[in-house]
Amino acid sequence: MASNRYKNTGTNLDEGTFETTHFQAAPPTNNDIYIIAKKFDRLDLLADRYYGDRNLWWIIAVANELVNGSVVIPMGKRIRIPYNSNKFMNSIDKSTFDIGTDSPQGLPDGLGGGGY
Repeated sequence: MASNRYKNTGTNLDEGTFETTHFQAAPPTNNDIYIIAKKFDRLDLLADRYYGDRNLWWIIAVANELVNGSVVIPMGKRIRIPYNSNKFMNSIDKSTFDIGTDSPQGLPDGLGGGGY
């Protein structure tokens, strides 16, 4: 059963939408898998291949700081596939904030560059 990435995310009751949730990547483990992205590799297809669930694409995105909103991976990019998706989800540091505010804090460390 896939874990729900929205489990600890607040909702905006006025609009019935979720707050923006940003995750900081968990540190690599010795068991993580590394690949070099090939033409047509996508996060959802890799999640299906390695976890048996394409809905876990976001774990690979978080692990690699791919935060541009696309499931497409640039060809030739080195990608870390966390070995244990459940362990990874328990070790990530979650922070929520409203991107629309004038917060001086900006994005959490490690999430500003989109990974490209």
